[in-house]
Amino acid sequence: MIKVDYNFYEEYKSDKLLNKLEKRIKNISKRHLDIEPYQGFLMEYFVDIFSWSVFPLKILQGIEFILENNNIEIIYDLSCGNGFHVFLFNNFTKIKGYAIDIQDEDESWVKIIVKDSRVFINELKQNNKQALLLSWIDYDDLAFELANKYKGNIIISVGNYELRSKKYLEYIHNNFSLIKRYKLYFPWKSLEKIEVYKRIV
Repeated sequence: MIKVDYNFYEEYKSDKLLNKLEKRIKNISKRHLDIEPYQGFLMEYFVDIFSWSVFPLKILQGIEFILENNNIEIIYDLSCGNGFHVFLFNNFTKIKGYAIDIQDEDESWVKIIVKDSRVFINELKQNNKQALLLSWIDYDDLAFELANKYKGNIIISVGNYELRSKKYLEYIHNNFSLIKRYKLYFPWKSLEKIEVYKRIV
């Protein structure tokens, strides 16, 4: 189990990340509160600023190693939220990431392709050099539908889907084998999972 602190981002040692973080904090504080950021703002609005289940550097590097060993060059984050995961892939790995969501967000971490993720994956010319990232998909059947439409070999499943989408988990377990599971413990006393799966041939 890996403990994730509020200041996890400091290990990336990136001015680009820090500059974007500052812009997001200012934007979120104005959008939600219309006040200047205050001490403890990052802790209180951590998920809004970053995302659920952030990737510490060691985990990101481990996932990159798995993807490269499976000849993955591109990752698609469907229902990406603010695009933070794609920001990490694009700036700290050799994997090219694309962020797709049904709506945009002010000061998102990366440019978001605004499209229904089901439409996007239907239109995508798929191949085995593409991986799918599914992170905390909100709707019961959506995660299942996206996984079912995906024709490639690698899915990165982020979140605790046991109570969210049992249909999705059943599909994953019947069609993919687990390569790696990371368990993360967050400051708000939440235990969350990042799992990397490979299609059973």
